[in-house]
Amino acid sequence: MFGLRRGDEYLVAVYRGYTVAEGDTLSHVAVRNHISLRNLLALNPQIQDADRIQIGQMVNLPN
Repeated sequence: MFGLRRGDEYLVAVYRGYTVAEGDTLSHVAVRNHISLRNLLALNPQIQDADRIQIGQMVNLPN
């Protein structure tokens, strides 16, 4: 499935997901989850502009 062979090394990262609700900002999501905005953005490279998130968008949070 991932093209791994026996003996290969790989890393698995597991995150919780959060669905953006009306009125949310990334800053508020970060504060509520005890993480810095910088770290939240690092976990979410799909977010190009921190000021433009959409209702229903999935945001990765650390476990």
